[in-house]
Amino acid sequence: YLHPDRALSRIRTLRALTAPLPDVTRLARRLLARLRKLDLPGFTFRLQKGVSLAGGGSLPTQEIPTMLICIRSDSFPVNKLEERLRGLSVPIIARIADDDLLLDLRTIAEDEFTWVKQGFLTFKPS
Repeated sequence: YLHPDRALSRIRTLRALTAPLPDVTRLARRLLARLRKLDLPGFTFRLQKGVSLAGGGSLPTQEIPTMLICIRSDSFPVNKLEERLRGLSVPIIARIADDDLLLDLRTIAEDEFTWVKQGFLTFKPS
């Protein structure tokens, strides 16, 4: 990078990979509160510690501590939740583990919370 001192503040991926866990946890708590306020019948939202994987390249198995929002629904199987959110005009990408839909707060910026909230509003009965 021409300006390594600016890379963390300007490159979203680097910022996400290096964010301190307390910062990620604060974001998770903010999004959790917004999702709970939606009052979606049959949905439960909770926080859980987890790990993010950096992916391929030079760090294919590097685990990074993260905070997850775990989501369950009495009305929708977890694979249908994931499929529906992924299919929105602004896709919400989540992963599935142990019958929970998981949102990893290392992968969601605070300015994207509105899209996440709108995505979950599609599950609210009319």
